Amino acid sequence: MLKRLYPWMCFAFVLLAMGIFSMAQGRPAEAQDQPELQYYRRRLERNPKEMRIHIEYQDVMLKMGRRSQALREYLLRMTSAPQNGLFIYLYARLLDAHTDEALVYLKRAVKQSPNLFAARFDLARAYYYRGKYDEAILHYRAALRLKPGQAPVHHLLGLAYYHKGYIPHAIAEYRQAIELDENDISFYLNLGIAYYYTGKFDAAIAVYQKALGLDGGHSDWHTIYRDLGMAYAKKGEAARAEGAYRKALELKPDYIEVYENLGNLAFNRGDYGGAAEAYEKTLAGASEDGVLHFKLGLAYYNDEAYKAGIPHLQRAVEIDPTRTGVFYYLGQACYKEGMADGAKKALKTYVAQEKRMSKHAYVLEAKQVLHELNRIKLPSLF
Repeated sequence: MLKRLYPWMCFAFVLLAMGIFSMAQGRPAEAQDQPELQYYRRRLERNPKEMRIHIEYQDVMLKMGRRSQALREYLLRMTSAPQNGLFIYLYARLLDAHTDEALVYLKRAVKQSPNLFAARFDLARAYYYRGKYDEAILHYRAALRLKPGQAPVHHLLGLAYYHKGYIPHAIAEYRQAIELDENDISFYLNLGIAYYYTGKFDAAIAVYQKALGLDGGHSDWHTIYRDLGMAYAKKGEAARAEGAYRKALELKPDYIEVYENLGNLAFNRGDYGGAAEAYEKTLAGASEDGVLHFKLGLAYYNDEAYKAGIPHLQRAVEIDPTRTGVFYYLGQACYKEGMADGAKKALKTYVAQEKRMSKHAYVLEAKQVLHELNRIKLPSLF
C-alpha cells in the first residue's frame, strides 16, 4: 500500500515545494522588503537620534517607492516632538525640494536646531535654486562655520557669489574647493568660467590645463577642452583653439555647441563655406535658435550663396523680429537673387527700424536698392 502511494506522495511534495517557491518569488514587494526595513527600524530603536541611520532608512524607503509611507512616519515623529529640529529636517528632505512647503520646514528645522549642518546646507540650496542668493550665501557660510573644510560647500558658496556678481569672492571659494578636493572637475570648470568672463584668459587656460593634467579619465573633459578652446579664441590663438575644439569632438562627437565654435573660427578667418558647414551641424540640435540662423545666413551671404542663406535669414527674423540688422542682409540677399518683393519688404523694415548713426552707410545702401526697385527719389538722410 505504501509502495503504491509513495510515488504520488513524492509528486505531491514536489508540487508543494514548487508552489511554495512560486509564492516566495511572486509575493508582494512589501513582504520581500520587510527584512531590510526591519533592519533599519531596529537600528533606529537603538539610536533614535542618529541622523545618518534615519537618512539611510529614508533612502531605502524612497528606493522602494514608499515616499508616502515615509512621509506619514516622519510626520508622526515630527508632531510627537515638535521642538526637535532633526525630525523637522528629516520630514522636509522627503518633500519636493523645489516646493514652498519644503522651504518652510527647512526654515523651521534651522530655527529649532541652528547647529544642524544638513539643515543649513539644504536650506542654502533651496534659497539658491530660488535665486535668493543673499540668503543662500548666509546659510552656506553658516554651514561652513559648523563644518569647516567642506569642498562642496565652498563650491556652492562660490556659485552663489558668482550669480550675485561678487566674482572675486566666487573665485576665492572655487580655489578653496580645489585645495580641499583637487579631483572634482566641476570646481575647475566654474573657476575657469569665472576667469573667462572677467577677461582673465591666461588664468582660465591655466585652470583648464591643470584639470586636464589630473590622473585618469573624466566624463567632463570634453567640456574642459571646449572651454579651453574658447579661452584660446579670445586670446586670438586660433590654431590652439581649433585644436582644443577638435579634441572635444574626439571625446564627444555629437557635441553640437563645439561646431558653432568651429564655425566662428572659420567665419573670422574668412572661410565662409567652412563656417556654414559647421553652423549647419550646430543647427541640427538648435533649430529654434535665431542667432544661429542669422550666423548661418550671414555665412552663406558672405560666400555669395544667397539662395541658401535666405531661408535662414527669414527664420532669424521670424524668431526675433527686433534684430534690425538681419533685415538688411535678408533684403540684400533677396535683391541679389531677383526676389523684388522680398527685398522691398525686408529693406523697408530695416530702414524704418534703424536709428543709429553708425549704420548710416548701410541705411544709404538700403535706400539705394529701394530706389532702384521703386524708382522713387530718395529722401534726405539728414
